Amino acid sequence: MSNPLPEEKELYRRLRNESVAIKENVWNFIYNRVNDNLTAIILICQRGLKSDRALAIRDARRILAWIKDIKNAINSVTTTASENMSFPQFQDEIPLNSLVQELMTHYFGNDIYAIELMLQDAIDPLKQAPVSAPILQKIIVHTQAMKEFIENFRESIQWRESKDKYLNLYDTFQDGLALTDMHGHIVEANSAFVHMLNYSKEEITKLDYRQLTPEKWRKTDEEFINQLVLNKVNSAEYEKEYIKKGGGTCFIKRKVWLIKDKEDNPLGMWEVVKDITESKRVQREFEEEIFASYVVIENVSIGLSLSDKSGRFIIFNHRMQEITGYTMEESNKQDLGVLLYPDPEYRQEAISRLSEITAGKELKDVQTTITVRDGSQKVLSVSTSLINYKGRDMYLSVWRDITESKRLQDALNDSETRFRRLFETAQDGILILNAQTGQINEVNKFLIDMLGYSREEFLNKKLW
Repeated sequence: MSNPLPEEKELYRRLRNESVAIKENVWNFIYNRVNDNLTAIILICQRGLKSDRALAIRDARRILAWIKDIKNAINSVTTTASENMSFPQFQDEIPLNSLVQELMTHYFGNDIYAIELMLQDAIDPLKQAPVSAPILQKIIVHTQAMKEFIENFRESIQWRESKDKYLNLYDTFQDGLALTDMHGHIVEANSAFVHMLNYSKEEITKLDYRQLTPEKWRKTDEEFINQLVLNKVNSAEYEKEYIKKGGGTCFIKRKVWLIKDKEDNPLGMWEVVKDITESKRVQREFEEEIFASYVVIENVSIGLSLSDKSGRFIIFNHRMQEITGYTMEESNKQDLGVLLYPDPEYRQEAISRLSEITAGKELKDVQTTITVRDGSQKVLSVSTSLINYKGRDMYLSVWRDITESKRLQDALNDSETRFRRLFETAQDGILILNAQTGQINEVNKFLIDMLGYSREEFLNKKLW
């Protein structure tokens, strides 16, 4: 027979007590700060949807800044005083404890992560694409979810003890909440948990978490629960899969902590479960896109590099290694400018061109001669732009090896020069005619002197 669990009323009493562990004036400050940020995000996204153009990059960066501020605000009431560096004025207050802290961190964390992922992908400096309408709609959904949660949570602090009201709060959490005994039988679950798995509340209480867990995860789960009971501590957040009613699985992020009696003996377990199937899909697509971009960068026929103002590279593709003979690691250990431009004066010219770009002057492709690793010289066409990457000014450069085409062009120019000299100094009259029309395209000096016509009188005339 399983160990008895605390009555529901006791659990909801605990929820209420822990939610008012911080003073109400502190909570109001946090509420107002977070709520203002969320409201601003929704307004900007709605404005973007109403306009004909997608959201500007500058607005996307503003939203990311507000998201960071929300993180700091939530951190101030879910960490201990020694860990709370964002709001030092609250260090004397008591932070939220266990259940409420876990729910609040989990609830906000997943929505914030989703928004950050979407925006960071959209404003990648290598793309600089405006944020599209579908992304804005998704951001609004996540933001409204956070807004509704924080409003409900604030209201719960002001409630008097009422089982029905706490039941309502518990049941409206978007994250799944489930209560199990020490044998894994599900005693209680909220609406989010049962809907996630397509069961009713009556059906879910006839199961245990092992029946919901695919075979490949069961051994890991057993070891985890044994370790949890042995150490009598809460678990770290981890990912696994659950089996849905009717087949199929969903990816979930799960955190479990023990419920203990007065003698510190384990009675049961609370778990918070977040369905991350969609975020997993988005992350997989994002990783595939990053991989595709990496493949393109590494396999294009031109050299690509991205470096900061100190000359440290974070992109230095395979073609760059072929052109220069140096790897990115070698280029970052030494000054690549010194390696490529041993002549100090010539090196200074290259540096001055970067200074002009930094000053805002746009430069077209520049032809430059570098000394590569084997000591030989190559002629390159280099185009450099100043971009903002993760808040820093960076140089994005395209390098094209034009050594061979330059050699051919020089050879052609030399040949043309030699021909021109022979043509002009020949002691015979020479005409160059258009083979199709018979018109005179060129005449040498000897024939001009011999016949007495000027060069202009010869040109475009027909021989007859």
